[in-house]
Amino acid sequence: MKNKREYKCLNSQLFSHRDYSIITIQDSFIEPIRNWRNQQINVLRQIVPISVQDQKDYFEKHIWPDMHQNKPNNILLGFIEGKELVGYGGLVNIMWNHKRAELSFLMKTNLTQDEEVYSKYFINFLNLVTTMAFNEIGMHKIFTETFSMRSKHIKVLEDFGFKSEGFLREHIFLDKRYIDSQLHGLINYAG
Repeated sequence: MKNKREYKCLNSQLFSHRDYSIITIQDSFIEPIRNWRNQQINVLRQIVPISVQDQKDYFEKHIWPDMHQNKPNNILLGFIEGKELVGYGGLVNIMWNHKRAELSFLMKTNLTQDEEVYSKYFINFLNLVTTMAFNEIGMHKIFTETFSMRSKHIKVLEDFGFKSEGFLREHIFLDKRYIDSQLHGLINYAG
């Protein structure tokens, strides 16, 4: 898979381990991502479905121009198994002066149904993205906010080494009720 888009802040645009890779987000990824986001809107901070034009506009205004910065606000990556795009994520809301970033991750919808399958993919993504974050760009901390009903997602984070840092009580209104969000962090003690 040839990269057309590249982040200036990354020496390598591709990180691989076994059959899995993370690669700088490409134009061809944005439509599958839009579909996954709309299909899984209940686990995202997204409020309404994203149209094709909204998705193109977002990337044109916020993602593509940011790639040319030494310190972009976001580093979005396609998650590849073999040659197939199976998810995406990366680092968002990056605070370079604090060497801190929020972790983002979303899988192809049909791969989220089975807990073992989801866990396998998520662990492989975490291995790759933490290597990139800590070793390539020198982040000190990665954190997450997860809706509390996503127990399998939380379990993978904690099994990987993310520590619970508390709850935002009744933080999200979803399905006619308030839901807590749980915060987790992973600190790079080696860096």
